[in-house]
Amino acid sequence: MSDSHANYSAMTVNERLFAAGLLGLWDRAINRGDREKAIEILGQVQMDQRSASQKVDAVLTNPSKYGYPREGSEASVDTDLALRLNPHPDGDYFESLISR
Repeated sequence: MSDSHANYSAMTVNERLFAAGLLGLWDRAINRGDREKAIEILGQVQMDQRSASQKVDAVLTNPSKYGYPREGSEASVDTDLALRLNPHPDGDYFESLISR
């Protein structure tokens, strides 16, 4: 998915992940608490091992600070369901679920 020729140097982590088409995989790895997979994903967007480890550890230490509910939490389940039923997050059904 990632483009080995992309220049990520001026991008934020989220911009890198989005540009490489890896944002969904990153979100799932973080929601599962899968440290190794998250580090691997950051490596695909030209983050060195040390930086990737630090970023992943920061997010996993306090996922809610970065907007990540853990899998199995009510918010995560509702969001997953909404995205399956309506893959466009700007849809009315998605909005009704997150405003509960």
